[in-house]
Amino acid sequence: MALADDAALVALEHQVLHPDVVRLAGSKALAALRPSADYADATRRELRAEIEKIGSELGRLTEALVAGWQLQAILAAIKDREGRRQRLTEELAIVEGTGRLGDLDVERLRRTLGERLDDLLHGQPVQARQILRKLVAGRLIFTPKIDEQGRYYEFAGHGTLGQVLAGAFHARANGDPGGLRQYH
Repeated sequence: MALADDAALVALEHQVLHPDVVRLAGSKALAALRPSADYADATRRELRAEIEKIGSELGRLTEALVAGWQLQAILAAIKDREGRRQRLTEELAIVEGTGRLGDLDVERLRRTLGERLDDLLHGQPVQARQILRKLVAGRLIFTPKIDEQGRYYEFAGHGTLGQVLAGAFHARANGDPGGLRQYH
């Protein structure tokens, strides 16, 4: 099993984590995630207007509560509005964060990713197996082979950077200037 793990890690390093592959995947992910400026501006305006409207509704509900109207109904309405305002505020933060994705330095991401993965892959076998699970889509298929030099296994599978890049972009959108955090 250790030989298979090592072979898979080497293949992933040379193929999936190849600098050109990481650079292309990062660029494609950025293009897919980055909304147009017009769309982002319109969405921001709509979300802010809805948040302001809910603030006004909460003010009126509070006044009704003070005036002695139906306590249970008003408290339920307040709870509903506060939950909606929280969801809209989170959505607004996401929209504002996607604008900062353009600032992500894909080359810096590749270097940082490479350094951190190298440390884990070569020094920490438990974490290396976790990384393998994130970088391999599905299963690796091992096929026994024989040639003039003897018996060996050939393996094949599909690599992906999706989970790693998604975590990096999420971290960047939430204020991590390097755009990368440790993944588990």
